[in-house]
Amino acid sequence: MADVTRSVLPALARSTRANLVFLYEAGPSSVTVHGETGASELVDAYFRDYVATCPLHRIKAHVDGAVVATTRLAMDTDYVRSAVYNDFFRKHDFEHHLAVRLLPMANGRGEIGLMFNRGRTQREFTEAEIREVTKVLPSLTAAVRVACELDSARLRATELEALVAAMTDDVAKIFLDPDGAVVFTHAPAGFDVSPLVELLRDPHHPVRVSAAALVGRADGESVRLSHRVRLASGAAFRAELSVCPGLFLGRRLAVVRWSPASSSIPPGWSPFGLSPAEAAILAELVAGGSNIEIGARLFLSPETVRTHLTRIFKKMGVRSRLDAVVIAMRAQGRSVEAE
Repeated sequence: MADVTRSVLPALARSTRANLVFLYEAGPSSVTVHGETGASELVDAYFRDYVATCPLHRIKAHVDGAVVATTRLAMDTDYVRSAVYNDFFRKHDFEHHLAVRLLPMANGRGEIGLMFNRGRTQREFTEAEIREVTKVLPSLTAAVRVACELDSARLRATELEALVAAMTDDVAKIFLDPDGAVVFTHAPAGFDVSPLVELLRDPHHPVRVSAAALVGRADGESVRLSHRVRLASGAAFRAELSVCPGLFLGRRLAVVRWSPASSSIPPGWSPFGLSPAEAAILAELVAGGSNIEIGARLFLSPETVRTHLTRIFKKMGVRSRLDAVVIAMRAQGRSVEAE
């Protein structure tokens, strides 16, 4: 929206001889102003102290997509006797106004409008000036609509990045909104999260049902926070649910963390210092799996399995798959010969 303001408003100010032109986004609890330096403070003061009783605002509120010379229409009202005129507009030499409501804001909350103001000596806006402004409204409205969509997308990306950054554990995560829809995914390199997303498209899946209940829970409501999930490939996962720290576009989100169900570390392997993911891979290696087979069971790429194995070998102080298997089995008290 700031880009639209910088490229359009100066030209509109010159063509109408206005001393202040600004776009505003008025929501239920705040107003964002795009315009010259100082415009935001003036508009904030107007919306804070005068908008509720301003005759001009009541006139403008009934107009969509048309340019209205509000002071001209206000002659039949008590405008010149109002506090907003005597204490605000006259003080700042905003004697004459053009107003346009370009768009209702998203979800019908508030509006996006365009205001032109100029002083007493410049006189009322003429019919020719109003026609010039009217000509640019279709293209300006389209630009504002696109700007709103881009600003919303940037906000979504920024908020999601902040949410993910707050969760430093390197496991796959799926974020769900209060309706159970997938909003965002994050996964370690080599982990394909798409089968898990596909699983949650089912509105009756237990993980999705629990996530929606968790986000919208009332005090005392029982919600299952952990599920065991098995994919068609045979890969088994533990899905752990929690509520995200912070809000996303004003709504709470549920986050589902996915870890291999076999990721518990056997007591005998504790000295190796393995992570749960590494322990799951070692267990599959002990069971005789190749890199491709291990990847299929744990839903990792063969390259990611190979990278994990390199780290596992280093932690165990071995150089081969066979040595890793022998040491792992002995650490569990299992007989190598019997295997």
